[in-house]
Amino acid sequence: VYFGVASSVLARYASSTNTSGSNTEVEAHTFSVNTNAANGYTVTARGSTLTSASGTIAAIGAVATTSFVGTEQFGIRLSATGGSGTSTSPYNGGGFAYNATATTSSQVASASVGDDTTTTFSVRYLVNISAMTTAASYTTSIVYVAAANF
Repeated sequence: VYFGVASSVLARYASSTNTSGSNTEVEAHTFSVNTNAANGYTVTARGSTLTSASGTIAAIGAVATTSFVGTEQFGIRLSATGGSGTSTSPYNGGGFAYNATATTSSQVASASVGDDTTTTFSVRYLVNISAMTTAASYTTSIVYVAAANF
């Protein structure tokens, strides 16, 4: 997904189709989960915050928050449609959060039953920078893992 060029005076949202990103919140991508495991499934995310050779952009953390233009922030939020799966706190509200690292996973979604129906999760990404954020090309790699709960 692409953020394009971030600005300290405007929030930036990732897009999967526009390499310039977006000035308005858009769905960056989706993923779908389905299981017949008796106790449903858990979906986690793992990966560092946005990083460059000269620094990082602060991850929002475990408490969802709104976009604060002019403050370093990197976060995601998820919404669910269909099936019995739901996005989980802190990723399931109107705010953004990001509490995973390169070595620690963070639960982003789950289902408590394996009803063999598909839930599609829509993922949105936010980045804000401060006037002091070093100009550079920032990247990350986030891996989403869905595990059945037997």
